[in-house]
Amino acid sequence: MNLGVENETTEFKSSMSQLDKGIIGLTAMLNRHNHGALYIGVDDNGNVIGMDVGAGTLETVRNRIRSFVQPQIVPEISRHETDDGKSYISVHVTGFNIPYSCDGRYYIRNVSSNESAGPDVVAQLVMARGFDPLKNQKSDLQELTFNTLFGIMVTRDLHPRKDAGFYRSHGMVDEHDMFNLTAYLVSDQNSIRTPAASITAANTMVATAGDTFPKSRAPASVRHPASSPAPSTAGRISRSFHG
Repeated sequence: MNLGVENETTEFKSSMSQLDKGIIGLTAMLNRHNHGALYIGVDDNGNVIGMDVGAGTLETVRNRIRSFVQPQIVPEISRHETDDGKSYISVHVTGFNIPYSCDGRYYIRNVSSNESAGPDVVAQLVMARGFDPLKNQKSDLQELTFNTLFGIMVTRDLHPRKDAGFYRSHGMVDEHDMFNLTAYLVSDQNSIRTPAASITAANTMVATAGDTFPKSRAPASVRHPASSPAPSTAGRISRSFHG
């Protein structure tokens, strides 16, 4: 059985003796892509060669990851068996608290290699990507209004706009230009009282202690008709925000 090839989110190790190197790979993948998978009992070419999986093997993997990786992560560890009876282990991880270290050292995934890097390099990578886990999660509700948010911004001499550029620059839409969870949290439709966000010079939202966004029944004035055809992404946003 063949599992494919190693890449920026997949690592193969032949046995438990290579577990520590595999954990390095997991942290490198987290720092680069926020997720990764390690397979033990698989050779470099992706062939399952098998390994002995005892009663405590999975717990050994879990404890080793807990001891080595900071901030701590919760891995999904599973035992598998091929049709011809060969056993192997998969370890899947996801994390957004970049940077992650392995035994106090930092790594970044580069194709199928793990390159050593200082925390400053990892931080620069994160800043360059502008990653925000909320930003990449589409809001289930796309008919959102922001009357409360805009009112707070106006009282602080800021100038909100109901246009595509404003929502993009403030991280309120995902890569497909649909409202994301950040937008929902600061919208009038959010039923959870959320700390208000102040807009910094870097056009990022920062929570403040003073104001909150209460639920509002204001009529929807900003819509994303998901079913509306559009010749381009920009065109869809423009019509949605003004229609």
